[in-house]
Amino acid sequence: MDQPNAPQPDTETLLLTALEDASKSFPARALRALDAAAELPTRVRKIPWQDRLTAPVATALSAWGGPFTAHDKYLITLDNGRKSFGVGTAAAALADGVLSGTSPASVLQRLKDAFANNRATGQGVMALRGITISQPIEFSNRISLVPIADLPDSRNKTNILQDEGTPAHVLFPATCALTVPLEISPLFYPLDSSPPDQKEPLQLQNLLDDARLALTLVGPSVPVSAGYWFQFDDPVLAHIGSGSLFLRRGIRDPWRLFHPTALDAAEAVRTVDAFLALRDPLRSRIRLSLSRLFDALGEFPGGDRALDLAIALESLLVEGSNEITYRLALRAALITETDPALRVQLRALITALYGVRSSLIHNGEVAPVRVKGRGKVPAVEIVEEASQACAKILRAVLLRGELPDWETFEVSP
Repeated sequence: MDQPNAPQPDTETLLLTALEDASKSFPARALRALDAAAELPTRVRKIPWQDRLTAPVATALSAWGGPFTAHDKYLITLDNGRKSFGVGTAAAALADGVLSGTSPASVLQRLKDAFANNRATGQGVMALRGITISQPIEFSNRISLVPIADLPDSRNKTNILQDEGTPAHVLFPATCALTVPLEISPLFYPLDSSPPDQKEPLQLQNLLDDARLALTLVGPSVPVSAGYWFQFDDPVLAHIGSGSLFLRRGIRDPWRLFHPTALDAAEAVRTVDAFLALRDPLRSRIRLSLSRLFDALGEFPGGDRALDLAIALESLLVEGSNEITYRLALRAALITETDPALRVQLRALITALYGVRSSLIHNGEVAPVRVKGRGKVPAVEIVEEASQACAKILRAVLLRGELPDWETFEVSP
């Protein structure tokens, strides 16, 4: 029998004990809960045993003399918004930590430090399909391209590796990810407060998407975004701040992606860094062209791809509508090649691409086109060659860093 005057454990000790119990009793509790939830859909079976596991921790956390004494719920700041959380979410994060092998004292100290410092580091992550790398690649702006296996564990990483939410016909996996670090401060706000508006909530997403588009020119390749998320470096905060995916980017026809492109690391760095160094309006014009090239490379080499390639070239190389085919083919040849014979070939190819485009628009068919010096060539062959040429043309402009004065450039020796 307890002695009436025996000292009672403090609330932090009770919380640590609850975490210790959660760790030790996890297997039995989980099995019992899973048995009870056997009739539930697979995606929600995890919920019952999570509730049973974290309920004692949540009770102890509510009594703890920590941040939840003053406020029931908080907002945690992410790169592109905020997420509300309370005792239940915090308890689940702490329980997750001890189940991963961290001591109860350590996971609790992480939560205490986060509230005390009110700042934390993390990274924006954009998983990519359609390309492969042999080792991590470092770009400017602190952007990295890493194997997806190197990312810290998270719900989003697991979902992407398991292809959850991905259309059944998309069979190619995400193999790598673009990442960029960010420190967030202030980190927490009470739910009933009024936090200031974030000035650039899409800054990291847009930066990584620009890097993704630039990678289109390496190969060329089709780097498809499998999803973007922000992840805190600390596992406890990562659990609290975990959220849904953003910026999934599909393509019309994934036929090409069954054989992902292996990136040349040096060319990837040169191309991405050159694009990120550009300023508007040229950066915006090249971004539009890259977007259309990306769309084109994801399509069968027929009429739709010819249209997208034409838009990619026109948006960058032509101003106005006078003699578009003549001017575009000439400028593409001049800015890309130095050898006269190669200029003639490239000009003939771009002219032929516009022949395919014209046939589709005016006749509703993709017919063979006549190419100077080659006779009639199947449209599929022309469009495939033009895809490579378009990437080469855009890359030439990108590395040049500016568009020339065309009127002078066209008549220069």
